[in-house]
Amino acid sequence: MEPPKGLSAQATEQFEAGKLVAVSWAEAAEQLVRLVGTSPVVAHNAAFDAGVYAAACAHEGLVPTEWEWVDSLAVAERFIDSNRRDLPSVAHALGLPPFSHHDAGADATATAD
Repeated sequence: MEPPKGLSAQATEQFEAGKLVAVSWAEAAEQLVRLVGTSPVVAHNAAFDAGVYAAACAHEGLVPTEWEWVDSLAVAERFIDSNRRDLPSVAHALGLPPFSHHDAGADATATAD
């Protein structure tokens, strides 16, 4: 997807990392709303994802959909006895196989597992 115009280079790199077919943020947000519907959104460090979603919507003049955000990081903080709570460390502590961190599909699968 094409990042909204005027974002920082770092934010733009995050958008481009997925190598998705280029669509506007408005189109991507609409697709996301259809995909998620009324389900909760589960993410590791969900505050970051919720913030990026809200900021991209605001940048494009869109009203972000109000979803319930479930944070696997918060769950890990309660139940994983480790000082490291990044997604690969949590996955390792749970005995999950290694994965390609910051690959959208691999991160989503690891979070779901």
